[in-house]
Amino acid sequence: MAGNAHSINRRIRSAPMKGMVPQMHAANAGQRVDLRVWELPRAAAPSCEVRLVWHASTAKDPAHQWIRAQVHRLFGRVPPSA
Repeated sequence: MAGNAHSINRRIRSAPMKGMVPQMHAANAGQRVDLRVWELPRAAAPSCEVRLVWHASTAKDPAHQWIRAQVHRLFGRVPPSA
């Protein structure tokens, strides 16, 4: 199902369906339309690969280092036992 948030909200209202959307969108749409929202168990969440690419000239830039650290913190590899 492709489209922006407004077209998705219209489709949600007009059809009996299940979908997976980011929590922020589900909470926002749930306030405007009659939705039941369940949290997806972490083990059931689909995985995706996240990669960062940057120019060498920005490698030591504090702002770039900070954002790369945030992305790594959020999406870095988690040990299998976690």
